[in-house]
This record gives sequence, structure tokens and C-alpha cells, in this order.
Amino acid sequence: MNKLKFGLAILKHQKQLAFVGYHFDRIEATDEDFQQIVSHVAQDGKDLALVRSDFRCENPNCKSKGKYLQFHHLIMRKAKDLIPANIYLSQRHYWGNIVILCSNCHDEYHSFIKGKKDSEELTITAGRIKKVRERFK
Repeated sequence: MNKLKFGLAILKHQKQLAFVGYHFDRIEATDEDFQQIVSHVAQDGKDLALVRSDFRCENPNCKSKGKYLQFHHLIMRKAKDLIPANIYLSQRHYWGNIVILCSNCHDEYHSFIKGKKDSEELTITAGRIKKVRERFK
């Protein structure tokens, strides 16, 4: 991993999050450009979390090899109705809010809703990992 690229990407991500949080009330949430910025911020947050995890399950008690990695947000969607929308958006997509877990650990964490989610939708593909590795070489 190129630490300089990683550090610069974190700074850029933080600036984008600040922009989203500050401008949320000033721009129509349905504005296409704003939605593209939010989407880009979300993707960057996930990419940075993947690099931080060294492309492995971050559960220190993981008993599996963690072949199928997934994103887990510490601030979950349920919080959306509990906090102001600008804070929710900027914190939900922050790279420090995203933990990389293998599908087994993620399912174990969410055991109360096991079977109610589509695990394949959450799985991080080999193509994504390759792309992120290239980005931070």
C-alpha cells in the first residue's frame, strides 16, 4: 500500500464529507450532481476501509479465512430517522464507520435478521478488490 496515496485519499474523503454535510440543507437532496457526489463519497469510504483492513476480515476472533468480504456500517440505516440528515449522510459514509467482515462474521453479527438479507448483494467482488489494490499501489 502506498501510504502517501492513502493519506491523500483520506484528506480528499474528509473534504467531500464536509461538503456533503454543509451543503445538505442548501441543495435539493434530489439534485443529480449532489447525488453523484454522495455516491462518490460512499464508494471512496468503502475503498478506504478495504485498504485499512488489508483486504481481510477485521474481526480479531474470526475463525474462517474470510473469503467473502462484506461492508458493515457501524452507523446503520436505522439511525437515519434518529439524527439530522446532514450528519447521517456525512457519518454513514465516513471510512472509519465501515468495518470489513467476512460473510460468516457479518451474519453472526446480524444473526437477529439472518436470512432476511441478500448476502450476495453485500459481497465484495474480486474485481473490486483488484481495482482498489491498483488505486493504492
